[in-house]
Amino acid sequence: MLNNDSETMDMNSSLDMLSLTEQNVFDKIIKGKSNREIANDLYVSINTVKTHVKRILIKLDLKKRQEIIHIAMGIPPVNINKSQ
Repeated sequence: MLNNDSETMDMNSSLDMLSLTEQNVFDKIIKGKSNREIANDLYVSINTVKTHVKRILIKLDLKKRQEIIHIAMGIPPVNINKSQ
């Protein structure tokens, strides 16, 4: 099991993989904004926001939007479907 410092470093390096727009969307998600609110803030369509959210989930190896909030709070995601 990794310690919290290692998990934080791993997450920070994963966040570095996000594009600037994906980082902006990530920040708005952790502030509790809906896709519609994010679209309005960024002057893009809801479908564009959904695409950014999907790409964030893929890049961070997450399954659900809720996991984005968990990692921002320092709660490591649990991937029970991963084979070892």
